[in-house]
Amino acid sequence: MEQRIQFITDWLRKTHTVIDLCALYGISRKSGYKWIERYLREGPDWVLDRSHSARVIANKTPLVVEQALMQMRAVHPTWGHASCCTRWAAAADTDAATRVHGVRHAQEERADHGQARRRAIGHPGRPSSVVSCPNDSWSADFKGSSGWVTELQLPLTVTDNFSRYLLECKG
Repeated sequence: MEQRIQFITDWLRKTHTVIDLCALYGISRKSGYKWIERYLREGPDWVLDRSHSARVIANKTPLVVEQALMQMRAVHPTWGHASCCTRWAAAADTDAATRVHGVRHAQEERADHGQARRRAIGHPGRPSSVVSCPNDSWSADFKGSSGWVTELQLPLTVTDNFSRYLLECKG
């Protein structure tokens, strides 16, 4: 914001052209002219950042429908997604499943349940600890039986987690 204010201050002094100011501040001419146009149109609040969220949401559920679904959920807290969809579809709303899911999801996000989010589980082959050098941590994997392995040939592999070098493979 300071750069924008300084740009307009220098432009008002009329000591440089807009092209020279843009080069001096390292911005495109399009941005420079946009800043000047906003300053002339909006006055002192022109420098504030604008929201990038959509101004109009095309498929937004009407407020009346959303409130009706939330009341249905409050009256019948044990009903699941399918039950709500079935009863809402009976009221002749064609996209009941999408609306019920969207409204319930938004309602659950707004409600403070006091429960922690479930921990995201990473890739199963990735070690859970930080490995900083070779031989810091090893992994052993017992492959178990499969269609092509007989009971006498169950492979066991031992791998260095840093280099991913196969240290041992025994059957």
